[in-house]
Formats: sequence, structure tokens, C-alpha cells
Amino acid sequence: MSLPASPFTFGERVGLVLLAEASGISACAIIGLLSYIAYSAVCITRGSSRRWRLGGPAEVYFLNQLGWDLVQAAGGLMNIKWVVDASVQPGAFCSAQGAVKQMSDTGSALSTLVCC
Repeated sequence: MSLPASPFTFGERVGLVLLAEASGISACAIIGLLSYIAYSAVCITRGSSRRWRLGGPAEVYFLNQLGWDLVQAAGGLMNIKWVVDASVQPGAFCSAQGAVKQMSDTGSALSTLVCC
């Protein structure tokens, strides 16, 4: 049995809000970039220099990196629940956030290692 968590101070809540905002901005940027890539791959005419195509493994690694970064941003957005609750409560949501963050951090690090 775990002890109930003490409520966050104002400064701790502000810190979590800033982390969630950064994750939201990151998610918007990644979704925008992936949307442009999808648009470029489908709608821009063939033979154009701006058309997105998978010409080699670098493009696949780049898309993999973007995917893991999007999952990482989702894990950061999950902090909003802790801001609302003003404390971290052990349970299924906490375990799910931990799994998402661990998986995305590892995936992003391995993608970066492969790209470099």
C-alpha cells in the first residue's frame, strides 16, 4: 500500500505546465511536418524537385525518428493529468505514461543513433 502523494506546489505545477506546452508545440510541429510529407508524396506532380519520395534508407530513418518523437510528445502531454490532480497518483495511468515515455525515449535514442 502506498502513501497518498502530497499536493504539488505552485512552482511544480507551473513546471509541469511548461513541459506539457513544450510537448504540445513539438506534437504540432511533427504533425505539420508529417502532413506536408504526406501531401508532397500524394499531391505534388511526379518529377517535381519538391516531391517527397523514399530514395534510400535515410528517409525511412527520418520518418522513424519523427514517429518516435511524436510518441514522446504524447507522453509529455500526459502530464496534464498530474497538473489537474495536483499530485501523481500511482495506478494504471501512471504505469501507462511510464511505459510510453520509456518506449519513446529508447526508440528516439536508437533512431538518432542509426541516423548518425
